[in-house]
Amino acid sequence: MELWVLVLSAVDLALMGGILYIMARKKALQRPNNASAPSVDRIKELENEISGIRKLSAELERKKAAFERHEDTMGERTRRLDAAVKQAEDSAKKLEARYLSEKNEDMYGRAVKMLKAGTPADEVVRGLGLLSGEVDLMSSLNNYR
Repeated sequence: MELWVLVLSAVDLALMGGILYIMARKKALQRPNNASAPSVDRIKELENEISGIRKLSAELERKKAAFERHEDTMGERTRRLDAAVKQAEDSAKKLEARYLSEKNEDMYGRAVKMLKAGTPADEVVRGLGLLSGEVDLMSSLNNYR
């Protein structure tokens, strides 16, 4: 019987020691350690830094919104400029075609006048810069030879 008393006492002591250890550990965790606890000044410094970061973040958001507005405006202006350039190119092509057409009509009219006046086809070709086939065709169509 003495053996059981000793075993039970040893188990009781071990359990009580474990419970005391857990309680002491829990209290140590709850109690702030002065060496590792942040000071009031450090906490205020961190709060100021967080406040500054929030202000910078708000400013960044404002600038981002302004940039997006400018980007949209630039996109619209680019589309307008592209349309204006295309319109100008189309107008230039039309003017060039009309000029060439009038120039050719004038040149062909002068060629006909020269052929009517009896100018040889070779001189008409050299004088007006037309192709000899063109002058030959005009000459044969109108029987100016």
